[in-house]
Amino acid sequence: MPAPSCRYGYTSDDCERYWGAKVGEPHPLWKQLRGQTGIICTGKECEVAHGPVSYVSDVQEWVEGRPVSDW
Repeated sequence: MPAPSCRYGYTSDDCERYWGAKVGEPHPLWKQLRGQTGIICTGKECEVAHGPVSYVSDVQEWVEGRPVSDW
């Protein structure tokens, strides 16, 4: 799996670059992540404010074909 751009997880740009998941378009990744907890990267901990970020574990579950779970 490719490394995420943000220390917190995968950005929308990452998801589009790696899996073709464009924000606002129907894509299996966004269907799985809908309603999942994420984080907003404001740039305080990173060099760049990435905005909405999906956690690595959620994206990894999707990539591996497992159901994305809430703990």
